Amino acid sequence: METIVCTNFLCSTASMELDVAGLKATFLEHWRSFYFLVGNRRHFERRALSGDVIVTYSNLHYETVKHRCAGINASPRGLAVMCPEAIPVDAVVQLIADSGQSAQFGRVRYCCRHYLGFHIGFEFVPAPKQTVQH
Repeated sequence: METIVCTNFLCSTASMELDVAGLKATFLEHWRSFYFLVGNRRHFERRALSGDVIVTYSNLHYETVKHRCAGINASPRGLAVMCPEAIPVDAVVQLIADSGQSAQFGRVRYCCRHYLGFHIGFEFVPAPKQTVQH
Protein backbone atom coordinates (compact mmCIF):
# COMPACT_ATOMS: atom_id res chain seq x y z
CA MET A 1 0.00 0.00 0.00
CA GLU A 2 1.42 3.35 -1.04
CA THR A 3 1.10 6.36 1.25
CA ILE A 4 1.57 9.93 0.03
CA VAL A 5 2.49 12.50 2.61
CA CYS A 6 2.36 16.17 1.76
CA THR A 7 4.62 18.23 3.97
CA ASN A 8 3.55 21.59 2.54
CA PHE A 9 0.36 23.01 4.14
CA LEU A 10 -0.57 24.89 0.96
CA CYS A 11 -0.34 21.69 -1.02
CA SER A 12 -2.85 19.89 1.21
CA THR A 13 -5.21 22.91 1.29
CA ALA A 14 -5.16 23.25 -2.52
CA SER A 15 -5.90 19.57 -3.03
CA MET A 16 -8.80 19.78 -0.55
CA GLU A 17 -10.29 22.74 -2.45
CA LEU A 18 -10.05 20.81 -5.70
CA ASP A 19 -11.85 17.84 -4.11
CA VAL A 20 -14.59 20.07 -2.69
CA ALA A 21 -15.08 21.85 -6.02
CA GLY A 22 -15.28 18.53 -7.87
CA LEU A 23 -17.66 17.12 -5.31
CA LYS A 24 -19.85 20.22 -5.53
CA ALA A 25 -20.02 20.02 -9.33
CA THR A 26 -20.87 16.30 -9.26
CA PHE A 27 -23.55 16.84 -6.63
CA LEU A 28 -25.19 19.67 -8.61
CA GLU A 29 -25.16 17.62 -11.81
CA HIS A 30 -26.85 14.66 -10.09
CA TRP A 31 -29.31 16.93 -8.26
CA ARG A 32 -30.47 18.49 -11.55
CA SER A 33 -31.04 15.03 -13.03
CA PHE A 34 -32.92 13.88 -9.92
CA TYR A 35 -35.12 17.02 -9.85
CA PHE A 36 -35.99 16.63 -13.53
CA LEU A 37 -36.90 12.99 -12.88
CA VAL A 38 -39.14 13.45 -9.82
CA GLY A 39 -39.67 17.18 -9.40
CA ASN A 40 -41.44 17.87 -12.66
CA ARG A 41 -44.57 15.79 -12.01
CA ARG A 42 -47.06 18.00 -13.85
CA HIS A 43 -48.79 16.23 -16.69
CA PHE A 44 -50.54 19.30 -18.11
CA GLU A 45 -49.49 22.86 -18.81
CA ARG A 46 -50.88 25.52 -16.46
CA ARG A 47 -52.72 28.56 -17.87
CA ALA A 48 -52.72 31.79 -15.88
CA LEU A 49 -56.14 32.93 -14.66
CA SER A 50 -57.46 36.40 -14.11
CA GLY A 51 -60.68 37.02 -12.25
CA ASP A 52 -62.36 35.59 -9.21
CA VAL A 53 -63.75 32.16 -8.46
CA ILE A 54 -66.63 31.65 -6.02
CA VAL A 55 -65.93 28.57 -3.87
CA THR A 56 -68.96 27.03 -2.10
CA TYR A 57 -68.96 24.04 0.26
CA SER A 58 -70.66 22.68 3.39
CA ASN A 59 -68.66 22.72 6.60
CA LEU A 60 -68.81 20.13 9.41
CA HIS A 61 -72.02 21.73 10.76
CA TYR A 62 -73.72 21.44 7.33
CA GLU A 63 -73.62 25.22 6.92
CA THR A 64 -73.02 26.57 3.42
CA VAL A 65 -69.76 28.53 3.24
CA LYS A 66 -68.85 30.81 0.31
CA HIS A 67 -65.50 32.44 -0.41
CA ARG A 68 -64.50 34.77 -3.23
CA CYS A 69 -61.02 33.63 -4.27
CA ALA A 70 -58.56 35.01 -6.82
CA GLY A 71 -57.70 32.61 -9.64
CA ILE A 72 -54.00 31.77 -10.06
CA ASN A 73 -53.82 29.10 -12.76
CA ALA A 74 -55.76 26.23 -14.31
CA SER A 75 -55.09 22.98 -16.14
CA PRO A 76 -57.43 20.38 -17.64
CA ARG A 77 -57.36 18.48 -14.31
CA GLY A 78 -57.46 21.26 -11.72
CA LEU A 79 -57.35 24.83 -10.54
CA ALA A 80 -55.25 26.90 -8.10
CA VAL A 81 -56.64 29.91 -6.23
CA MET A 82 -55.66 32.36 -3.51
CA CYS A 83 -58.37 32.42 -0.84
CA PRO A 84 -58.81 34.57 2.30
CA GLU A 85 -59.79 31.54 4.43
CA ALA A 86 -58.56 27.96 4.67
CA ILE A 87 -60.65 25.10 3.27
CA PRO A 88 -60.16 21.58 4.66
CA VAL A 89 -58.17 19.15 2.51
CA ASP A 90 -60.39 16.57 0.75
CA ALA A 91 -63.46 18.84 0.98
CA VAL A 92 -65.60 18.72 -2.18
CA VAL A 93 -66.46 22.23 -3.31
CA GLN A 94 -68.39 23.89 -6.11
CA LEU A 95 -66.28 26.28 -8.19
CA ILE A 96 -68.18 29.02 -10.01
CA ALA A 97 -66.47 31.43 -12.40
CA ASP A 98 -66.90 35.13 -11.59
CA SER A 99 -69.02 35.52 -14.72
CA GLY A 100 -71.40 32.86 -13.37
CA GLN A 101 -71.40 31.04 -16.71
CA SER A 102 -69.33 28.06 -15.71
CA ALA A 103 -69.49 25.78 -12.67
CA GLN A 104 -67.37 22.75 -11.79
CA PHE A 105 -66.83 20.59 -8.72
CA GLY A 106 -63.42 20.07 -7.20
CA ARG A 107 -61.69 18.33 -4.31
CA VAL A 108 -59.18 20.27 -2.21
CA ARG A 109 -55.77 18.65 -2.75
CA TYR A 110 -53.72 21.11 -0.69
CA CYS A 111 -54.22 24.27 1.36
CA CYS A 112 -51.11 26.22 2.40
CA ARG A 113 -50.81 29.56 4.17
CA HIS A 114 -49.36 32.16 1.81
CA TYR A 115 -48.81 35.68 3.17
CA LEU A 116 -52.26 37.01 4.16
CA GLY A 117 -54.29 34.22 2.55
CA PHE A 118 -54.22 30.58 1.55
CA HIS A 119 -52.96 29.01 -1.67
CA ILE A 120 -55.45 26.22 -2.46
CA GLY A 121 -55.28 23.58 -5.17
CA PHE A 122 -58.38 21.78 -6.48
CA GLU A 123 -58.64 18.63 -8.57
CA PHE A 124 -61.76 18.54 -10.74
CA VAL A 125 -64.20 15.76 -9.79
CA PRO A 126 -67.68 14.70 -10.95
CA ALA A 127 -70.66 16.30 -9.18
CA PRO A 128 -71.43 14.55 -5.89
CA LYS A 129 -74.62 12.51 -5.72
CA GLN A 130 -77.40 14.29 -3.86
CA THR A 131 -78.57 12.56 -0.72
CA VAL A 132 -81.94 13.18 0.92
CA GLN A 133 -81.78 13.79 4.65
CA HIS A 134 -84.87 13.03 6.77
